[in-house]
Amino acid sequence: AGALAPDHGLKLPNDVQMQYEKMDSLMRLDKKLSKYIPSFLVLVRKTHQQISTSPVEVKIPIKDAFGSNPSGAENTLAEVISIFRSTIDMTLTETHLQMMVSDKVGQDNAIERLPSFYYGMSNGNYREAGNNLRNFKRRRLPNALFFTVNGASRYTEKLWEQSIAQEDSTVFTHFGISYGRYPEVFDAFGASKVTGMNNPVYGSTKTLFIAGDLDGRTPKRLTDTIAKRFPNSKIITMQNTGHNRLLNTKVMNATIQFLKDSLSSDITIHRTIRFKPPVSFQYSMVDLSLIHISEPTRRT
Repeated sequence: AGALAPDHGLKLPNDVQMQYEKMDSLMRLDKKLSKYIPSFLVLVRKTHQQISTSPVEVKIPIKDAFGSNPSGAENTLAEVISIFRSTIDMTLTETHLQMMVSDKVGQDNAIERLPSFYYGMSNGNYREAGNNLRNFKRRRLPNALFFTVNGASRYTEKLWEQSIAQEDSTVFTHFGISYGRYPEVFDAFGASKVTGMNNPVYGSTKTLFIAGDLDGRTPKRLTDTIAKRFPNSKIITMQNTGHNRLLNTKVMNATIQFLKDSLSSDITIHRTIRFKPPVSFQYSMVDLSLIHISEPTRRT
């Protein structure tokens, strides 16, 4: 889609903010989870502010470099390397955190792990963040096609000002979301704007849109906007879903109905989301307050 989505809309920091607000609402409904995380938004904001003020020196055990399930040989190799170097040392800054989290925005597995991820950092456990940073730094840069297409459909000056105007009111900045789409990046790469490349898309073809309401990568509001330009379209909205888990039996059945011209209206399909708990609930003393202990029945 280039720098702009096909509907000529912007993917804004506020889209990520809205995703996090919905996640916050879902977590408040979970009695166990809300015992540890009363407000997910407050937790996220405080964590970013803390790391912005004081970047964290993270020490990751060497064995983490071999993944979560290393083989026997890999364990042995890790032990040998640890004799000479026991940890991988890195500095976690707020810019790194912005980029890492924004890179996974909308991914369902990341959404489910975010409460545990932020809760760990707020309690001084940066091991997961350190491993994410290690992997993030090892990634390759986007290929030439990415910069060429995004440069060809880059923002106008007015839209660029609009995209960065929300930064004061949101946790995530436009840099965190779209650092690869900055005008300076395009200029340095030599990617030129092409007239008409980012014109809005229209069509009369029968079209089915499938969107997740927790997708910060391709926000649901942009799906609603572009669908208006396709009068013969229908929308399937997956509740509590991000970018990666948009297909299940109900969606497939609805798609078949659409192809048979028997899907008469837009539909919403519910999906249960299960957040990774920040601690083991089974052994949590806090959870005892949630357990109702009834009096034993006396025999007469």
